[in-house]
Amino acid sequence: MRLVVIGGNATGLSGASKVRRERPDFEIVVYEKTDEISYSQCGMPYYVGGLYDDKETLFVKKPEDFQKDDIDVKIFHEVIDIDFDSKRVKVKDLNNDKEFEDTYDYLLIATGAKAKIPKIPGVNLQNVHVLKHIYHAVDIKENIEKKDIKDIVIVGGGYVGLEVAESMIEQGKNVRIIHRPKRLMEIADEEFSDIIEEHLKSFNIKIHKEESLEEIIGDKKVEKIKTDKGEYPCDLLILSIGIAPNTDFIKGQDLKMEKGIIVTDRYGRTSRENVYSGGDCAFVYNRLKDDYEYIPLGTYANKIGRVCGINISGGNTAYRGGIGTSVVKILDLTYGKTGITDKDGEKLGLSLKSKMITTYSHAKTYPGSEKIHIKLFYDEKKIYGVQMIGKKGVAKRLDIFVLAIEHSISLEDLNYADFCYAPPYATPWEAVNIAAGAINEK
Repeated sequence: MRLVVIGGNATGLSGASKVRRERPDFEIVVYEKTDEISYSQCGMPYYVGGLYDDKETLFVKKPEDFQKDDIDVKIFHEVIDIDFDSKRVKVKDLNNDKEFEDTYDYLLIATGAKAKIPKIPGVNLQNVHVLKHIYHAVDIKENIEKKDIKDIVIVGGGYVGLEVAESMIEQGKNVRIIHRPKRLMEIADEEFSDIIEEHLKSFNIKIHKEESLEEIIGDKKVEKIKTDKGEYPCDLLILSIGIAPNTDFIKGQDLKMEKGIIVTDRYGRTSRENVYSGGDCAFVYNRLKDDYEYIPLGTYANKIGRVCGINISGGNTAYRGGIGTSVVKILDLTYGKTGITDKDGEKLGLSLKSKMITTYSHAKTYPGSEKIHIKLFYDEKKIYGVQMIGKKGVAKRLDIFVLAIEHSISLEDLNYADFCYAPPYATPWEAVNIAAGAINEK
């Protein structure tokens, strides 16, 4: 049996590695159009911000590591077409510009996503960047270390845009965020967006909401930008307006897709026989909504890659589904969310209530205690969703809520759960206890 994998990052290499462990008899080849495999996209803002200087830190494994496991990783090889009927892929060797065909018994499409780039004047000027690959991060880091690069403009106020804003502040730059919607971090409820915005302003970050980029102005490199409301100085521009699935090479009629996103089932199977997919080019099953969503996060890409590998190897494992868990560091704040909101509940026929609770990261008798704001979405018996923000202890508590939601732990049990306590780490009634108790009171 021969497995061909298109894409050499989270889903593709997780799937290939699982197949190799389960089926030593399989031939496995991975085609990757860049020379970047098995790398941390999520770590790139911290590299740009100077947390570490060696780009090699971003790589988990190299092609030769997979060769040792008899997984043939071919970098600078781009799959440009698929014939699903004859089970063939057309590949271009980018080193010599030659094309050839390969056959497969099983195919795993794990091509990820690409950064969206607006079609506006000046977008090809120097010092205009996106942040999707390591070479993007290297270019940005080299540029911001130049003394004449002072004014940074970031277009987009989502997760990546705000992480990059932190990186630029760490480098001592003047930072301006241009954001088309009414609120930063639209994924968060308004209370949290407001907290995030005020926190960014405290670091002298200029924020322009309900404003759209129209033109990038300069001779050879960007000098300023023009929006629908004004013009602003800009030595370096970072576009962070979202991503799109990397599926342009697939003929739409040959594979079931929606807006370029590959449709799969919980086993990772696509609409074509023996063809699997996952990661940022495919939908993710949400177990709370019992539906599929586009959630391009590395956690899902890795898990679904393993599920695909199990099933390609002859197994029969369904992905149990995610619940939309994510966390982000915004300067010295942490925002996290999981589950569904009351608005989601309405669409699902659930009557959910919400409540905001403020507690502390650890005992106030120990130095450094910080407030944590927790918003819960719940009914009479259990919690369905949580959003949190604070300077300390958010991620730890968020993971507890994930397990509570996934396993339908009752409010009473969560209220009395035996969490650890010592003044440097928690309060006698732990923050999660307090939150559950506050909504469990009659």
